[in-house]
Amino acid sequence: MPDRHLLPDHRFGNVPINGRIKQWAATAPPPDHAGILHRWELYNDARTLTAVAAFTVLTLRKTTAHPTAENAAEDVLISAAGPAPSA
Repeated sequence: MPDRHLLPDHRFGNVPINGRIKQWAATAPPPDHAGILHRWELYNDARTLTAVAAFTVLTLRKTTAHPTAENAAEDVLISAAGPAPSA
């Protein structure tokens, strides 16, 4: 097992709550178990929404067209030439 000081610090979110819930298997759940489970669900929902948002941003970033240097140079030439003559 790696040294304890090399492991990430998990004092936030679901991890401390998961530790409490594991103890319930050996003992009776505490009187406020519904509140603890509700807090776990809130953290889980926040983590899931964050992951979905990050995936959406990355997907949109990769699938939307970005101007290339060639297109940008062409746009500059067109705007420098002035408006196209009307027919």
